Amino acid sequence: CLKAGYETSPNKFLPAPTQYSPAFATWKATDAKSLPPLTGSPANYFQIKQDGRSPLKTKQAYVFSMKVKGNKVSNAAVCITYMATKKLSEDRVERGERGSATVKKNEVKEEKSELITFNPGSTWTEVRKEFTVKFDSKDLADLDKVTNWSTAIAFSLSPGQDSGNLYIDDVKVIEK
Repeated sequence: CLKAGYETSPNKFLPAPTQYSPAFATWKATDAKSLPPLTGSPANYFQIKQDGRSPLKTKQAYVFSMKVKGNKVSNAAVCITYMATKKLSEDRVERGERGSATVKKNEVKEEKSELITFNPGSTWTEVRKEFTVKFDSKDLADLDKVTNWSTAIAFSLSPGQDSGNLYIDDVKVIEK
């Protein structure tokens, strides 16, 4: 179980923040590409990320689920990202001017994402989404598994003495 929040500090010189200036425009979790980077993010933005421990199988249905509760949480989202890379032919060296050379790779890459937004409340609720691992590229149709994948949980908490908190429990991705 994870608990994130602001604790009261006995340090009288640095009270808990009451406002912040975001390092990026106010973000909304509308798609997987909208998750802000960790560097340059405001102090009240949190992101927990885990790389997949065993590969996801292509053409397989999975279920993501977790339990959450909390208050004063905004822009809460889960992003599951998976990708595949396949080499189509050997790399080729192209010679340029003045002895320069560049390596041209003949490979196909595709990345897909599943986004789940949620709003935690005062009681434990389940966040759940079923998804099937599949790629649009015909060159990746014969792959048995993804090259890599990850799960990220992102959210913002209200700053200040009366700040928000988020509890997360029982996070899992399982085959359907």
